[in-house]
Amino acid sequence: ITIGKVLLFGFLLFLLGFSALLWYVTTDSFQQMARHKLIAGLERATGGTVSLKSFHAVPLRRQLEVRDLTIHGKEAAGQQPFAHVDSMIAVINLPSALGAKLAFHSLILQHPVVHVIFYPDGTTNEPTPAQQGGAGLEKLFSLSARELVVKDGEALWQDQRIPLNFSSSDVSASLNYSFLHRRYSGNLAIGRAETQFDGF
Repeated sequence: ITIGKVLLFGFLLFLLGFSALLWYVTTDSFQQMARHKLIAGLERATGGTVSLKSFHAVPLRRQLEVRDLTIHGKEAAGQQPFAHVDSMIAVINLPSALGAKLAFHSLILQHPVVHVIFYPDGTTNEPTPAQQGGAGLEKLFSLSARELVVKDGEALWQDQRIPLNFSSSDVSASLNYSFLHRRYSGNLAIGRAETQFDGF
């Protein structure tokens, strides 16, 4: 057996394995597994209860599609949830999938809504992350996006509505939660942003 035949055989095995992996990523079992992992990760990071109607991955396009994602905080039954987004389409930068920071080529959010309710005792409906072990500071997320687009978004601060419609580039953000001080802290950097407000 010549070296050329060995290399050719190895290359064919690699193609076969890669094709099998691509096929598996498109199966319902993988999509459901990824959906459950996404829900579990969001619940661990936020401390809220997460529901997700559909999750779809398109591996050749490095694209994730999420629909009807809801995060319930401490609000009472019947009240609007803490956060909801009708749909999210994300194109992932592959090198980031192996690192601690998630990077997106593009991230498009359709009708995201964040609703903060203030109660008479001074508390809010904002969920609290569950403490992991004895850690005093929990890193919730760290991400970047070359392009971020928010369409028909809303921030509801008690009963005040703030519309959110913007596109931005070179966005990076990180968010931590301090169990000692019971508060969030984070950083946000934006290279460029364009928005429209009240016709301007």
